[in-house]
Amino acid sequence: MTTVLIDNATPETDAFVEKLEKNSCNMVYSNDVVPRGYGFLSFEKDFIDNSANGLAKRFHWVQL
Repeated sequence: MTTVLIDNATPETDAFVEKLEKNSCNMVYSNDVVPRGYGFLSFEKDFIDNSANGLAKRFHWVQL
């Protein structure tokens, strides 16, 4: 992920993103958080929450 889409972009940015979307492909292996980077923070939060809960269950810790 190299771009973050925002709602208040300039017309020039909107034109750039439109061209980019037509000529781009994003491939991500399984649940790899790195390619999603800053463009998909809700995924990273969910990943951390789910990982913490899974680790807590695996090691018999208190669930978060």
